[in-house]
Amino acid sequence: MDHPALADIVTILSRATRTARAGFGDGAQALAGNVLETAMTWHGNAWIRRSFPQATYTKAGHHGTIASALDQADGWGGLTFRQFKHYLVLTGMRNAFAGGATQDTFNRHLGAHCASPDSYRPEFVLPSLLLAHALLRALDQDLERQGDEEDNI
Repeated sequence: MDHPALADIVTILSRATRTARAGFGDGAQALAGNVLETAMTWHGNAWIRRSFPQATYTKAGHHGTIASALDQADGWGGLTFRQFKHYLVLTGMRNAFAGGATQDTFNRHLGAHCASPDSYRPEFVLPSLLLAHALLRALDQDLERQGDEEDNI
């Protein structure tokens, strides 16, 4: 991932990976969750809207934007080839940004707002890292494509 707009959070995600390898899963999960939040705040919501222009975005927040795109994508059937990889990233992120008081998958929202043994589990470490990496890769490609389009104007 090379886009300068993502350099700082790519560095933090690398630290999260090293943290996990060192055996500190809770810290790795927390860092990865914060990378997801930051990436969504900086570039993610706009990326989703560009990736799924056919959707109507009526729900607030990251979870609302993700849910709007996924709910209106009509499953896999109506997706273009380019949208398919974005759909897969969003599908993983739906639960990560969902509200609620309990979880059975990685949930960035609960990890940030309700630190507990239920929020931080060993089985959530790898999914948190993979989701953050997938989002950053998608954003990197999107930002590069936008830069290429600006160069051609």
